[in-house]
Amino acid sequence: MKTFRNILLAGVFVASASVGIAHADVYNPTWTVQAWTTTNGLIDGGNFINGAATPTPGSTPDFSFTYTGPINFINNNSQSDTNTYGDFFSSYTGGISGFASASAEAAFLTTTMSSAGTSNYSYLDFTLASSTISTGTSLTVLHDDGASLYQGENTLFTAPGETSAESNGYTFTSPGTGPLQLTYVEANGAPADLTLKVPEPGSLALLGTGLAMLGFLVRRRRNV
Repeated sequence: MKTFRNILLAGVFVASASVGIAHADVYNPTWTVQAWTTTNGLIDGGNFINGAATPTPGSTPDFSFTYTGPINFINNNSQSDTNTYGDFFSSYTGGISGFASASAEAAFLTTTMSSAGTSNYSYLDFTLASSTISTGTSLTVLHDDGASLYQGENTLFTAPGETSAESNGYTFTSPGTGPLQLTYVEANGAPADLTLKVPEPGSLALLGTGLAMLGFLVRRRRNV
């Protein structure tokens, strides 16, 4: 009976760790966000180049705010449907803060990001002021249109505009330090996709705890 109880306890630890890895993999700190929208392919003199926008340094964004939550934005509307920032952030609009007023936030959420067959574009910049990422950590970005990922002065990846969603990733071979910046360009109407995923350190630690407990119980059973 005691042996069965010990095995069951170890199974609970390992099962809990497995659930953590499967379901807790979205990186969700608080980001500083800047957004530009345009109807002519330009933002304050900065050209959108091959789907990847580069705003002129010092250019003023149309919207600035903070966002806390997962980077997990998927607007599956068709090109003929609406494609607003509200559609893009969808159920995560509760993580948006920092606007001067409720009306300013409402204006942002109802602004069209892009339209099919036009020169309408939107450019979003998500930045963490400071971050440290451990060696071996893999970041994966699922996106359509253009997206790039930077840390400090290092370009982790940059991808031009796509006509369908694709994944790009980067694995740290040494510790990564400095501001983490994710940029995204939305063009040619919906659908619009942007997701950032990274293994959660807490989940990996939980897995290690479960395996250690299993080993301890096995050794204890052998010594009985």
